[in-house]
Amino acid sequence: MIANGLDLIEAKSRVGHGAFTKWVEGCLGVAARRAREYMQIADAFKTAPSADLEKLQKKAMLFLSSNSVSDETRKEALDIAASGETVTLKMSKAMFPLIVEIAPMRYSAKILAIYLGAAQVNAAIQDNFVNIS
Repeated sequence: MIANGLDLIEAKSRVGHGAFTKWVEGCLGVAARRAREYMQIADAFKTAPSADLEKLQKKAMLFLSSNSVSDETRKEALDIAASGETVTLKMSKAMFPLIVEIAPMRYSAKILAIYLGAAQVNAAIQDNFVNIS
C-alpha cells in the first residue's frame, strides 16, 4: 500500500495539475478518492517499518494518516503494532483524544465529535470546550 501510494505521488507530480484525476480514473481504473487515500497513507507512514505496518488495519491506517492526527499518536499506534498487537480503527480512534491533551485548542469539539461522538468528547475535554451535546 505504501509503495503504491508513493508511486501515485510521483505520478501526480509528472502528470501535472488538473490531469491527475482523469489519468488515475482513465488509465488505472482507480477512483481518484482511493488514489488520494493511498497517497495520504504513504505520506504519513513512508518511514515506518513494514513489519509494523502489517499490524495496522487499512481503516486504521487511513484514520491515522489524517492531518488532524498528530505524529505522536501515529507513533503510539506504530509502537503498539511493533509489540505484535493489531491496531484497529476502534483503537486508533481511542488514541485520538491524546491530541487534545497535547494541543487542547487545536481541534474544535465539533470536529472531534465527528470521530468520537459528542458524549465521549464532552467527557474527555469538558474543561477545554463548551458542551456540544
